[in-house]
Amino acid sequence: MAVFFHNGRTLAYQSDFAPFSHDLLLLHSSNFKPEFWRPVLEVFAAQPSASGRVVTCEWFEAGRDIEMMAGDLSGLVRTLGLHSLHVVACGDAVEVVTAMTRLHAEIFSKTLLFPQNVPRGEDLERAIRDFVQI
Repeated sequence: MAVFFHNGRTLAYQSDFAPFSHDLLLLHSSNFKPEFWRPVLEVFAAQPSASGRVVTCEWFEAGRDIEMMAGDLSGLVRTLGLHSLHVVACGDAVEVVTAMTRLHAEIFSKTLLFPQNVPRGEDLERAIRDFVQI
């Protein structure tokens, strides 16, 4: 994983090529690790790459409020130059996306939010494939 520094905080992130032309940010619940997205990333890796990127990261830090974490993620998005950004957020990551939208409404082109009852396995893969239109 690569590392991004912002406001005295370190965010570990991974960026992979995507089989679509927009960028995609995948934010798992703080109860999970980035490996949560492994099945979805494997589906993407099995297809020919296009000009987009898929980014996963360790966005959560205990003791940091939602606005601060939203600012950290906004900094990551801007630094990486993510464009036509789509985001999938699960659980408490939905609150961070909502705060990011308040700070910078222009950041996201499209969102898929699962505040509760996050699908798993094939259901999650299917939902994301439909969302990114592959």
